[in-house]
Amino acid sequence: MLIHVWIEGRQPLEGTAAIEGGEPLHFDGWLELLRVVSELVAAGPPGGDPSTAKRADARADPTTGERMRDANRIDDDLR
Repeated sequence: MLIHVWIEGRQPLEGTAAIEGGEPLHFDGWLELLRVVSELVAAGPPGGDPSTAKRADARADPTTGERMRDANRIDDDLR
């Protein structure tokens, strides 16, 4: 399952989150973001069996490892 999060404001944090084909849910603040993501995860993918759904994690996205290495390099440079 892939969850899209759109940040519309940072101070305070606000935006929407949705799964593909689903209705976006609005959130205001970090705790609301966690609540919305929890609801989306609990609902599972639309029209599918969660056990057969594609995983949207590092194993499904080969560029994730590269992005993490870049983030670590930036972090090291800032120290």
